[in-house]
Amino acid sequence: MPGTNWPTTRGVYAHPAGFVRRNGEGRHIAKSNSPSKSAVAKSPADEQAAGKLRVAKLLLQNKPELAKARLTELIDQFPDTAAAKEAAEVLRQLSD
Repeated sequence: MPGTNWPTTRGVYAHPAGFVRRNGEGRHIAKSNSPSKSAVAKSPADEQAAGKLRVAKLLLQNKPELAKARLTELIDQFPDTAAAKEAAEVLRQLSD
C-alpha cells in the first residue's frame, strides 16, 4: 500500500492482520494467516505419509519402479493414514 512501511514483494504486503495482495482491479484483498475452521489437526505420521506420497507421485513420471517401491514402503510404514489408502489406489491403477 502506498504510504506504508510494510514490506512488499510483487504486490503482496505483510500486513499486521495478515497478508494483503492487490487484485487485478488495484484493490487490496486481505488474506488471513489463521487456518480455516475446517482444517483438521494432522498427526506427525499423517504429515510424513503425505510428504512421502507427494514424492512418490513425482517419481512416477521418470522413475516408476522407484515410485512403486516408495508407495509400498508408505503403505507398510503408515497403514492407517489417508495417504496410505491413496497410495494403495495408485498402485492398483498402475497394475491395471
